[in-house]
Amino acid sequence: MKKNLLALFLLFTFIFQSSASAQTATKAKSPARNASDTITAAQLKDYLYFVASDEMEGRNTPSRGLDITAKFMATLLSRWGFKPAGDDGTFFQKIALVRNQVDPEKAQVELNGQKLTYGTDFLADANSGAVNAPLVFAGNGW
Repeated sequence: MKKNLLALFLLFTFIFQSSASAQTATKAKSPARNASDTITAAQLKDYLYFVASDEMEGRNTPSRGLDITAKFMATLLSRWGFKPAGDDGTFFQKIALVRNQVDPEKAQVELNGQKLTYGTDFLADANSGAVNAPLVFAGNGW
């Protein structure tokens, strides 16, 4: 009787420890680990092709394509169990962007009395100001 009781005790101990360690291992998995266990190479390829597609318009900042891509990535992160850490409980953080643009009509360069054309003869940054200095040809960049 004592041998049977001891065997039963050891059996229950083994079963309890196995189930407890399995539960601990499941709980300890991070969202990244869970995602990596379920995502296939084919899915990643599909995601990459979607994000890199012409429909995303190059994902310029800011752009409609960037917004679509960001929402797509947030949906995937949420589906995979990641917790948002952005503004108002989202995956996004709003930041103010400044976009400078060159006005081709006001961007002027004159060399020895000859006016040069913006975009063809020279390129300029969107900073304003006047410069009176010699022009130096630095080659074709090759």
